Amino acid sequence: MSSARRSLRRWPDMGRPDAGRPWTRPADVREAVRRKWPVLLASFLAGHGWEPLPVPLRGPGPGEIGALRRSLQSVTGQRDEGQPRLAQGLRPYPGGWRAAKPYLQQTTARLQDPHRALPRYPMVLHRGGWPDGS
Repeated sequence: MSSARRSLRRWPDMGRPDAGRPWTRPADVREAVRRKWPVLLASFLAGHGWEPLPVPLRGPGPGEIGALRRSLQSVTGQRDEGQPRLAQGLRPYPGGWRAAKPYLQQTTARLQDPHRALPRYPMVLHRGGWPDGS
């Protein structure tokens, strides 16, 4: 059995992966709430309380996640003269904050092996997507 079929059995609620299907955007959720808001508000004011609002969310399927992971691994695995190529772009300025304590140990680990030192579950922030805000 192919790994894609096994993945679908593990997460039956995900449906079939479809690379052409767009993911749900925040604007889609806002629009769904905007359309239902008058009914929700009237119900609440009538004393019925808040009812759950079903908003279908579309995201990546297991196959798409696997493809993205393989793509990332191909980038982090490239080497020039034994050094990871990605490390060339991660090398900090000598006087910069990444080259000073307490960040020096983490910076050194990323330079030696970016694939292993990069976070497994990076935070995505509204400030640019990196945990340090850059």
